[in-house]
Amino acid sequence: GDLFPDFRSVSGAEALPQKIQLCLSCQQGSSESEDGFGARLSEFRSLFQSSPWFARLVKLEAIRLAAIPWRDDLLDLQYTPFNCVERVLDIEFLDDDTSREMLHVRVSFEVNGLGLWSHELMLHLPNFPFRPLPEISIDWT
Repeated sequence: GDLFPDFRSVSGAEALPQKIQLCLSCQQGSSESEDGFGARLSEFRSLFQSSPWFARLVKLEAIRLAAIPWRDDLLDLQYTPFNCVERVLDIEFLDDDTSREMLHVRVSFEVNGLGLWSHELMLHLPNFPFRPLPEISIDWT
């Protein structure tokens, strides 16, 4: 579980919005200790922000987080980052400006044990890249 603003512990369905928000806001490449974990939303925004592809890639990334297991070497476990999301139905942008670091969205999912589930979230999408990209040199000789 986690804590609500009134400092009470939450778990189960009450913790789901926070779990989804954290997974989508944790950007792949931003943590050196959790290499490979996280979403690629900041990267997609930097490449496709003014394109209709951006919304489609955000939904596709949520589908990946719901369906493809990630290996947690620290806990020696394998699980999907969203844990209980069976199906991603929609991710709707509630702001017209997708260039800001805080992005207001409404997610609609099919959740194991709950059925249809929809919630508004604020996603933190920092500017990409987080670390300098390595220089690539090719020796053509």
